[in-house]
Amino acid sequence: MRASLIAYAFVALCIALAAGLSACSGGGGRTGPVLPNGTFTGPNLNGGWVGAWASTVGDDEGDFSLSINQSGPNLTGTLDLIDFPDYTGGEIRGTITSEGVVTFSLLVGGEAVLVCTGTATESAMSGTWATDDDEGNWAAQKV
Repeated sequence: MRASLIAYAFVALCIALAAGLSACSGGGGRTGPVLPNGTFTGPNLNGGWVGAWASTVGDDEGDFSLSINQSGPNLTGTLDLIDFPDYTGGEIRGTITSEGVVTFSLLVGGEAVLVCTGTATESAMSGTWATDDDEGNWAAQKV
């Protein structure tokens, strides 16, 4: 049961990242720079990603795949926890700054059940994740 809850939370976090979690960024976070023509100059995270996660509270861990659609600094997409088939296709939303600071959440019923933060380049990203009762680390590579 605990592994399922952790997996669910991790998926939620990743979903928030891909969906452009502007609500979690507080609205005051810097997502620029944006060129005069409206072009975002930060990392391009569009596409498929694969990675792994691990709890720092317990011994749960697993693999995931992430599909990100990026529009400027806003991210949307889906997250699949490979070891937890009940948590496939979860919606994510988040943001990426021009400096590569990424924040995303996995959404269930419109609510963030997992929040991920970290740093990203166009080929790799990593950071920490948290749910109401667990937390840990994650890392992913672009495929």
